[in-house]
Amino acid sequence: MLRTTPLLRSLRFLRFGVLAGLFALFGATAPAGAVPMPATGGTSVYFSSFGALTDLGIQVTMIGMGAGNLEVFQSQFLPSPTLTFRVTEVDPATDQLFHDGSGIGLFLGSSFVTLENFVVNGMIPSISADVSGLPTSVEVFSLQDCSTLAGFCIGTDGTTTIDGLGMFLTEDAIGALEDVFGPGALGDITSETLIGVANSTFIPEPSTALLVGGGLLVLASRRRA
Repeated sequence: MLRTTPLLRSLRFLRFGVLAGLFALFGATAPAGAVPMPATGGTSVYFSSFGALTDLGIQVTMIGMGAGNLEVFQSQFLPSPTLTFRVTEVDPATDQLFHDGSGIGLFLGSSFVTLENFVVNGMIPSISADVSGLPTSVEVFSLQDCSTLAGFCIGTDGTTTIDGLGMFLTEDAIGALEDVFGPGALGDITSETLIGVANSTFIPEPSTALLVGGGLLVLASRRRA
């Protein structure tokens, strides 16, 4: 039986699903047009290969929990956690959602890699972030639309997702991570291993909601079941 991520059922109204693109992990800063946004919700990532990483001894650390910028949802029915990165700013002119002050860290021994301050661009569409700990700047994730038409996304924990944005490590990222963590540190994880599935959701103030049109609203209409 197909199982879906928790937010697919709980946040059906105002879902802003991001379609295919590249998860280019370069430095991202808010443009001058961005404004503070007291939103509820954010970008949720269901880490369907969380266990595969921890089984390899890679510790996954959550950045921004103390500041309230990150929430972790655990379900007794699903083996992997869902992380929700809170939207902190929005740029209506470019349909960008900013998630400052939150991210994840990957640790193995004394070596670490961090990904912080995610930016969702609904116009391109794409997701970017600040990354540190890698010897070179690389595109860490490739993206795939998880749908009945494009193909299901199946995680190493056995869950199957039919709606959302699947994240896969690029070959360059695997090479860069093994330069940091050591040869073979990623075990059987390849560029075809689903790392997680993301959905962007937020509930802005009515005035802001009217401003954020264009790409995000088009994406929402295409993702609605």
